[in-house]
Amino acid sequence: MTNYSATLRLVALVEGMRPSRRPLVDEPIVILRAANRRAALRRALDLGRASEHEYVNAKGKRVRWVFAEVLTLDPLPRVLDGAEVWSSLAPRTLPEPVHFGSRFRPASSRPIEYAPSGRLVKRRAFPKGAT
Repeated sequence: MTNYSATLRLVALVEGMRPSRRPLVDEPIVILRAANRRAALRRALDLGRASEHEYVNAKGKRVRWVFAEVLTLDPLPRVLDGAEVWSSLAPRTLPEPVHFGSRFRPASSRPIEYAPSGRLVKRRAFPKGAT
């Protein structure tokens, strides 16, 4: 069995909204195990279909999250510890301006924690001096 990562695309369809080329889209990355690429694609399709759901929003409109496609399907290394599974290279707004000599304090990080359901759990507060 091989580990794979798959990027799925789900699209939010809101009742009564005009057609749009820029709908709200979710692109979760999932890890799965499969015997080969074909089996990995079948598993990714199953996971995507299982992610579909519907609810009524605060305005009383039905919202459907529909599985649209599998964007990527990549084999992962046998050892996952330290393996990069996603990266985003884009301009970001930071709290303070940065310059070439800027110094950062990554040991002071407070990572966001999500439950397996994708629900935000909390920001972790590490004890002082934790590295």
